[in-house]
Amino acid sequence: LALTVLRLLGTLRFPRMGNLRSLFRTLYFSLPSLFNIGAVSFVVLFVFAIAGMNIMPRMPAVPPGGVLEDEDAVLDYHTNFDDFGSALLALVRFSLGEDWHEVMYYARARVEAGALVVLFF
Repeated sequence: LALTVLRLLGTLRFPRMGNLRSLFRTLYFSLPSLFNIGAVSFVVLFVFAIAGMNIMPRMPAVPPGGVLEDEDAVLDYHTNFDDFGSALLALVRFSLGEDWHEVMYYARARVEAGALVVLFF
């Protein structure tokens, strides 16, 4: 039985090392471009974090382990625009598509400049 399994595995053609070497060489040559893309993405997130801190200041957020009086609160301790770190973390979450629309509707109803919030998102 073991000999049959070894023969079966021997018939599978694994990729040649030359193909793998060319794949890693391509990855190596594309790293500077990936760094540039990451830097531009960080600058865009930086600008939007500052804008979010100015457009949506001090919206009520649920404290850690606590309960807020507002039943519709979608902001929590990590997803708010109170300080730069939280705003940047929230924007990374929103750029990945996690509940950005709920935060947009929540902020539009509670911020005086609701149309500006929609443009922000």
